[in-house]
Amino acid sequence: MRMLAMMVLVLVLSTGTSARVWTTVYRCDERTPLAPVDPNQPHVYAEIMVGTKLAIVIASDTDDFWWGTLEYPRDCEMRMSLTARGRIPTYEGSCLPAAGDGAEMYPIVGPQSLGFEFLNGFDPLPGDWFILDYCAEQVGSCELRLYDLDFAWDVPIEVLSFAHVPSCDFTGDNLVDFEDFALLTLRMSSPRGLAASETDCAFDLNSDRCVDFYDLVQFSGHWLEQIACDASQSE
Repeated sequence: MRMLAMMVLVLVLSTGTSARVWTTVYRCDERTPLAPVDPNQPHVYAEIMVGTKLAIVIASDTDDFWWGTLEYPRDCEMRMSLTARGRIPTYEGSCLPAAGDGAEMYPIVGPQSLGFEFLNGFDPLPGDWFILDYCAEQVGSCELRLYDLDFAWDVPIEVLSFAHVPSCDFTGDNLVDFEDFALLTLRMSSPRGLAASETDCAFDLNSDRCVDFYDLVQFSGHWLEQIACDASQSE
């Protein structure tokens, strides 16, 4: 009997510890996951171009109450934006059905960090709970930190790392394609040539003051990449 009781206790504990909350970062279509640099580091993401729009989904495999935050340091404020859908105070567009009735979100405006606080509602279900929109605003790196406040206030359960690079979408149609390639090749100079004007600087993707083969290499890494989507494409 004692052995049976121990086995039941182990089963209960292992079931409890298997429940978790996590993020998934999607391209603007909300279906294509953003690829990591290395599968062994799933939250260090491949470079994204300035102007790229992403969707970040917070999901869980549990139906338990959850209280958490998604935050970023203030020094990232100019390089990225993180926004909720809908209006304060309900953010109804960012609280997904599986989060339960009465799920809530609140903006975080602190001296060192910004972001959102989350509470799921009544009778939550395993699945996608919350969704937020991320946009790369300037070149540089940014981090998002997911906290489970029932676990720890100062130790994140996930750290999402993004690297923003200059945009290869020279035409502004939200897609890197042949039109952008044609514009780049027209402005390619000799290896010792300088970017001649502010217009040419937009094509100097590696910031070496020269529009050349090295910029073409960087451009090719984003071939046919879509920066943003029409509203109809994410439905």
